[in-house]
Amino acid sequence: MVINGDVYDSGQFRAEIPAGWRVITSAASDPVTVIFAAPDAPALMMLGEDIDSAPPPAGYDGQLRSQQRTVNLSSDVRVTAILNAAQEDWDSWTMLFEQVIESLSLSM
Repeated sequence: MVINGDVYDSGQFRAEIPAGWRVITSAASDPVTVIFAAPDAPALMMLGEDIDSAPPPAGYDGQLRSQQRTVNLSSDVRVTAILNAAQEDWDSWTMLFEQVIESLSLSM
């Protein structure tokens, strides 16, 4: 796993990190996943292969909305992206989520 500026590279797939968001990676012995967590806001995005759920934003216990998309980058690399965020500003969260999905590519 490498973080180069605003790009996360798992060794399998790459994605742009939203500006100012924290990056939380999986343990080396676990399947590859990454969480992008919004600074001071109830929103997170989780990307990985073979995932079907994501945790809620840390410390948030209100109503969440979720969106999930799977992107086939190749016959061997299939990335699932999950957005969990508060209903407030949902349109802004989904626009940012779409930008991250659009940035997905194979690692080089």
